[in-house]
Amino acid sequence: MNLFASSRACFRRFAGLFRKRRRDLDLEAEIESHLLLHIDDNLRAGMSPPEARRLALLQFGGVESAKQAYRDRRGIPFLETLWQDVRFAARMLRKSPGFTFVAVLTLALGIGANTAIFSVVDGVLLRPLAYPQPQQLYVVREIVPQWAKSTPSLPANLPDFQIWQDRVHSFEGVAIAEETSADLTGVGEPQQIDGMRVSAGLLNVLGIRPALGSGFLPQQDQVGRGFVVVLANRFWRSRFHADPSILGKTITLDGFPHTVVGVLLRISLSR
Repeated sequence: MNLFASSRACFRRFAGLFRKRRRDLDLEAEIESHLLLHIDDNLRAGMSPPEARRLALLQFGGVESAKQAYRDRRGIPFLETLWQDVRFAARMLRKSPGFTFVAVLTLALGIGANTAIFSVVDGVLLRPLAYPQPQQLYVVREIVPQWAKSTPSLPANLPDFQIWQDRVHSFEGVAIAEETSADLTGVGEPQQIDGMRVSAGLLNVLGIRPALGSGFLPQQDQVGRGFVVVLANRFWRSRFHADPSILGKTITLDGFPHTVVGVLLRISLSR
């Protein structure tokens, strides 16, 4: 019963925000009727009309304070004050269109920057990587003491990676990857594509496998074994029309033939 009564009171307060004019008129009529009763009593007591009304007002108390107290009880003062502030701010902004433009632009840039930063933090720091046991994946970089002030760290180079691969046994697997771009020719219009130059063990370290083909093999890391490539799903569909016979074919990147050994239809997590 108490919960129902409280909910009903809150609903009536909220509804009062939309019938403010009508409720004000009702309040004024009610206050006036009380004053008339007091005035009639004073007139019957032998007072003059001006004196009777003045004494009635004194007996009733402050009219405006009574109205304000009633408004506070019937509505939600916080929302009413907020709405008044919003209307006042809107009027001021209409009077100064130049200031309004600068303010809106500043807010838009600030909100956009915060949204972009949060998206990066959410994607890089908050959400786990889409790989099995992501807490066991580490990025290793090199620190050069004489360059520490200008360049705190550098990506690992190939000679050091080969040493780590042979001698470091603290990790289950070690792989190296580097962002790169290449010019694709010989298949329709030439196109510059983005990709990564990786060692053969990268897919195993990440725990993913191609949906088509075998992926990279360890012996393909050796010099003189030729170039191989694994295609991303979107590139495979847009450039080669999702042709499943692409495996074993050769594509030309930066003038060198690369044999297609796999296609990543999706990131398939190894069990």
